[in-house]
Amino acid sequence: MEIFGTEINAELMALVLSGGTALLICVIIWQTFVERDRLTPRLKKMANRRAEMKAQALATTRSERDKMAVGLMKTMAAWFSRFTKSKNADDARNLLAQANFRNKEAVSIYNLWRAIMPVLCGAGMAAYLVFNQGDKPNLIMDVALTVGAVALGYFLPTIYLKNIATKRQKKMRKQLPDAMDLLVICSEAGLGLDAGVNRVTREISQSSPELADDLGLLSIELNFLNERRQAYENLINRTGLPELSSLVNTLVQSEKYGTALSQALRVLSNEMRTERLSKAEEKAARLPAILTVPMIIFILPFLFVILMGPAIMRISDAFGSVGA
Repeated sequence: MEIFGTEINAELMALVLSGGTALLICVIIWQTFVERDRLTPRLKKMANRRAEMKAQALATTRSERDKMAVGLMKTMAAWFSRFTKSKNADDARNLLAQANFRNKEAVSIYNLWRAIMPVLCGAGMAAYLVFNQGDKPNLIMDVALTVGAVALGYFLPTIYLKNIATKRQKKMRKQLPDAMDLLVICSEAGLGLDAGVNRVTREISQSSPELADDLGLLSIELNFLNERRQAYENLINRTGLPELSSLVNTLVQSEKYGTALSQALRVLSNEMRTERLSKAEEKAARLPAILTVPMIIFILPFLFVILMGPAIMRISDAFGSVGA
């Protein structure tokens, strides 16, 4: 048998096959024993996939008009922050953090809305009064309503933020004793404060995402800030809960004097649970007084009709028969 002028016999074919087999075995052994970095390609694929999913989500949920509006608002907020420096910037920042607005432009956007809302409310009230006034407009009343609308517009962003912050604090206050119990269990199991806070954050992430968010930030700040006390103060400013102030004082004293953390947390947890029970009992005690007015308005008139109606009808019939 000849191929390209070369005679191939059985010995040459066996030599070629044995050489190829030996080369294949070497390649397999090399692939087996040589360590390859398989994590980096997977991370790269995951990052690319995450970027694609984010791009798709943004493309489907935000139109070009929304992007332009957000960009214009950020530009106006940055421009406005140069000329308006609030004296109570720290209070505004804490209020925004308590309402879960924690981006860098939050204070500037808040100041921008406080400047825009009075103009919008005043202009809206003035336009309403102009187009709905009669033949004899009351100038004093119109001016008073316009000034009132301007004042309402100025305080409206603050009222909105306080409402959100109050609702968020109520949710955290309900879950705080349970989170304290979990922290006590973690400390008694031998975990440190940082590891215990991480574990509690994971456990309550579904039942109380608001408290888990703040505790997660506390865990991050405990690892990165130079002073742990600063992390505790940031937690108090972010939440605005007096109960967390007691927790912070307990943690600081425990670290300062070396007392048992689990015992102090257990006492504090019992106090928080007792306080929550007392508030529930207080609400239950106020319930009869609260229900008095609805009972007087909606129940007593119909009760009088039911009780006195037949007697009144009989008396009316009796007087009618006498008159006949």
